[in-house]
Amino acid sequence: MSGKGTKVWPDSVTHEGMYKNNLMHGQGKISWPDGKVYTGEFNEGRMEGKGLKTWPEELGGGQYDGQFKDDMMVGKGVMTWPDGGVYTGDFENDKMHGVGVKTWSDGRKYEG
Repeated sequence: MSGKGTKVWPDSVTHEGMYKNNLMHGQGKISWPDGKVYTGEFNEGRMEGKGLKTWPEELGGGQYDGQFKDDMMVGKGVMTWPDGGVYTGDFENDKMHGVGVKTWSDGRKYEG
């Protein structure tokens, strides 16, 4: 399949968006049964490029807006939690890593 389409896997994961050679490629949205959602760029079947990933309240809530590579948060991004906490900075292997600023909902701030 190439072009725009929708695919539902046996485990109910759903992708709506662009495909190239049967792989997610270009802009799209993928939703998991547990409520996670990613909207953004795909490259050869993987989340790669700019994107927004959100987690439902049952999984801690929050969202990440930034860069992805090989389905992981990498590079520059912003993580926001339901309590108002925010981290702006570097990510590596799905974790905050490197230089960034973490601000808690009570106003405390850490830079480094």
